[in-house]
Amino acid sequence: MRTIQALVTLFLVSMLVFWLARLSGDPLDVMMPMEASAEDYARARKHLGLDKPLPVQYARYISQAVTGDLGTSIRAKIPVSQMILERLPNSLRLAAFSITIALLLALLLGMAAAVKKGSIVDTVSRFIAVAGMSIPIFWLAIMAILLFSVHLKLLPSSRAGGFKHYILPAVVLGWSFSAPMMRMLRSSMLEVLDSEYVKLARIKGVKERWIIWWHAFRNALIPVITFAGFYLGLLVGGVVVTETVFAWPGIGLLAYEAVLWKDYPLIQGVVLFITSAVLTINLCVDVLYAYIDPRIRY
Repeated sequence: MRTIQALVTLFLVSMLVFWLARLSGDPLDVMMPMEASAEDYARARKHLGLDKPLPVQYARYISQAVTGDLGTSIRAKIPVSQMILERLPNSLRLAAFSITIALLLALLLGMAAAVKKGSIVDTVSRFIAVAGMSIPIFWLAIMAILLFSVHLKLLPSSRAGGFKHYILPAVVLGWSFSAPMMRMLRSSMLEVLDSEYVKLARIKGVKERWIIWWHAFRNALIPVITFAGFYLGLLVGGVVVTETVFAWPGIGLLAYEAVLWKDYPLIQGVVLFITSAVLTINLCVDVLYAYIDPRIRY
């Protein structure tokens, strides 16, 4: 049933992005030279299939997409799938760094805030979480570049390269996405620590560290894993704002370039890829629930 829901969602997204892409304007205005005549426009429109009715264009597009053919980029003149595969490794590497930072911050600070409720650790953790959720990610990225690249000259400001190139975009993404996970883990931990079976375990004399790690932490993970799965899908697909600010050659920057170029096939291909990544990872997270909480069965 979940697989069917995912396929229906993917179909609806493909239809929506197909129609919305047409609202961005005529791609020939970007492609054609200034001196192009009306006849040149007509020939180009016929060659690209843009002279056909929109329902016919969509039917042709979806019939090719189910076979893995996402079309050819209007501007680059190469297959969309090839462009996505070329950028995908950069997004995957950035995703690995970012999700590691996000999970470390969320798990360590979220657990510490719950166990030490009301302490200075709890206050600092909540401040970090609120700041991460409140500060716009584009502003945070620009300030990080100004401080660490322009003034201190410690880290590169853009492009992919060695390990140093990953630090700024990964930390910016990791902190921004760790904030809601941190708050969710703290709330879930507090709820579990106040439950009856935890109180019974304490009465029986179970050591506090076993209560925290075995009973509370495991049962508090469900909402955190849900968000982490959704976040990982976005990262694999590329986070548009961060990759654009850091000029990171990933899927997110490719999506921005596609909109800038009014490249219909590329816009559609990138959105379908990101949607597929999010849906696939969410399905895997649903299966993972049963291993974390034995009470959940499918």
